Amino acid sequence: MSGHDNFQQKTLHFLETVYESQVHWYTNRDLLQTHPHFHGQARYDSIMVDTVGGPSFAWLVLMFSITPSSNIGKVQLALIRYYIPVPPSSCPPSDRAAGFRQFKLSEEGSSAIISLESVIHGVLMVPTFSDSGTAASTFFVNDLIDGDIFILMKHF
Repeated sequence: MSGHDNFQQKTLHFLETVYESQVHWYTNRDLLQTHPHFHGQARYDSIMVDTVGGPSFAWLVLMFSITPSSNIGKVQLALIRYYIPVPPSSCPPSDRAAGFRQFKLSEEGSSAIISLESVIHGVLMVPTFSDSGTAASTFFVNDLIDGDIFILMKHF
């Protein structure tokens, strides 16, 4: 019998986070998804995650749970790619004047595995578009529809 015989793994597609709103101090919930066929289309949400250096934005690539053969129980993890801030000097002057912050995804090779317990909040990342209308490789944080993200963006 090998050491992997008692190891169990399960892919997760749904995560509910609970946090205290900084706008009205009530408890809020975010429903986050990672699913290749959510109502016929792929859906991979973005998140704010607690790191040693403070909150960071990330893209949820995969969520899963593992149950090692030891007595520690089920461990819920996520494979993520961090969003990296684009230097303001690299952004269009109109974006800088409006206070927009752009982010780009880290390289696939620099993905990370985190505990789902470190997920703070869902984040709506909106892709940017070039003048020709094609999708660019950068994103804006939409902080206008979520008062908590608007407040938290002041720290970025």
